[in-house]
Amino acid sequence: MHGLRADHNIGGLGTSRWLEALWEPAARLYTLPNALDMLDVSGDGDARLVCADLGTLNVNSPKIRVYKGGDQITEHNMVDPPCGVVGFYTENGEPQSSVLAVGVGSSVYIFKNMRPYFKYCLPHIDVHPKEREIWHKAGLDEELNVLTLADELDLLLKELGAGFISPRTLKFLSMDPNLRVSFAEQYKRIPLIKSNALTAISVIRRDSWNDPASSCLVLGTEFGEVLILDPRTFSVMDKHLLQWPPVAFACTGLWTGDGRILIVGRDGKIGVIKRGSPVKLWEKLPSPAVAVSPLNNEGIAVTIMDGTLIGFSSKVRIIFLNKLQQIIIYESYRELKYGTFVFPVRFWIR
Repeated sequence: MHGLRADHNIGGLGTSRWLEALWEPAARLYTLPNALDMLDVSGDGDARLVCADLGTLNVNSPKIRVYKGGDQITEHNMVDPPCGVVGFYTENGEPQSSVLAVGVGSSVYIFKNMRPYFKYCLPHIDVHPKEREIWHKAGLDEELNVLTLADELDLLLKELGAGFISPRTLKFLSMDPNLRVSFAEQYKRIPLIKSNALTAISVIRRDSWNDPASSCLVLGTEFGEVLILDPRTFSVMDKHLLQWPPVAFACTGLWTGDGRILIVGRDGKIGVIKRGSPVKLWEKLPSPAVAVSPLNNEGIAVTIMDGTLIGFSSKVRIIFLNKLQQIIIYESYRELKYGTFVFPVRFWIR
């Protein structure tokens, strides 16, 4: 993990402006985009590096690690690999209100002072009416015909696809035929639900430019939803349906004012939403995006898988397009506060 080294050059930018803050080739952190953030976890004015470490291939042990300088000060075990971590404040003008949000599976775990504080669970997805009706009929039958149940569910799977079928049905159809009877008898009268899954997490300022300012959580789901949560109650303030799963966000402005959330999809779609307005699609990217971050001029920078860095203006015009010398797997822009000084930092991981 490092800043831009002196022997690199991006689009002719003078490398003298870049200061290498950290270079540690043996850090042994196995992380993903959106799994790093800087946060004043204790409210003392000193930002810490928070990282979601996925662990090695041999040991599946994802952890949240917190670093002060180059030293690890704490770690927390996670049940499943996180899709992202973000730090934010829940109150305006209150440094002690800093919290860390970790998106895992269908839940968001909130840590305060790096201790478990709250857990938000995504709402369940409505099951397809045909599937609900099939299981409902099975629950009414005193003598269940497992062959008929399997045939009806298999036809529905072929018609809709696995992405629109509940885990119960998928498990039932994948089981040995001899085990289906006991499974169906056990679950046929239990309400049918379908869990959602997080794909992206970010934050956007709520209503103030003064630091520290409260921010809203922005969540993307596999079902193609964008949820904006209130920072105090962690309830849904706004909801947008995209029809495609988002994988990264870049947020600018105030959500209660002229704020915008730029969204990047898994297949290269890119668009923007504002409060009270539907998504507005932009030009499709030539390659899937790796990371996205806002620029000072209200534009955005997108790094894509072929190693290209693309800058868009707020008018959706390409303002720069640079082919990088090495593949970038993470890109971020942060304003860090140190004492009375506030300075911008942009960092890459390759």
